[in-house]
Amino acid sequence: KIKIKNTSIKVSDVSLFQNLIDSLKIPERWKMRIKRHFWRPQYFEDLLNRLETNSDIDPAVVNIDKKKFSEMKNLDQKNEIANRKVSEILSRFDRKIKDPRSFGENKKIVKIIREFLKINCSINKLEQVLKSFVKKNKLNNNVFKDLSTIKNLSKINSKTIFSTNFGRDIEYYTGIVFEIYNSSKKEIARGGRYDGLLKSLGSKKNISAVGAAINLNNLKV
Repeated sequence: KIKIKNTSIKVSDVSLFQNLIDSLKIPERWKMRIKRHFWRPQYFEDLLNRLETNSDIDPAVVNIDKKKFSEMKNLDQKNEIANRKVSEILSRFDRKIKDPRSFGENKKIVKIIREFLKINCSINKLEQVLKSFVKKNKLNNNVFKDLSTIKNLSKINSKTIFSTNFGRDIEYYTGIVFEIYNSSKKEIARGGRYDGLLKSLGSKKNISAVGAAINLNNLKV
């Protein structure tokens, strides 16, 4: 048995970020895009800038696209343009027309996302911090409805820190992620929950799974 004194733990929960994005009033395609690229911080920030400023939207191009959209409605829906059926192109553009971005609202939404990713507090204070965050930004009270698993971590180590911006380096995590450090602040273990990994590899359904790795070089017996 190995005993290590003065350990500290850092945790996050990827599902909280997913729940937040699902609750925001932005186009569905943008919700999927933001969640998909959460693991790529630099590109993720670029997406937020585009959402906030609409810098990638040229009104002149939009008007041209709308004209082409009207013209394509008269084409045979089974024809292909650049290896895509006309019906597929029209369907996608129709979704964009019916679910447009809102410049004013998007600035507020990006501010909410950035504020969420700055949360860094003791696990004991997490519930109150999230409640304050929800109230301040007028979000649905159920957006972070189940924190029982996270709160139980405080029973293991009172020094546990929760950071919403932590654990963004491994894409298949779906829930809690963690790292454990020794008294010298060197990582001795890390891991997380990845319920969707096996399905992404061919399984017919999600299978609950948790994994971890220990850094033997930083253990002191």
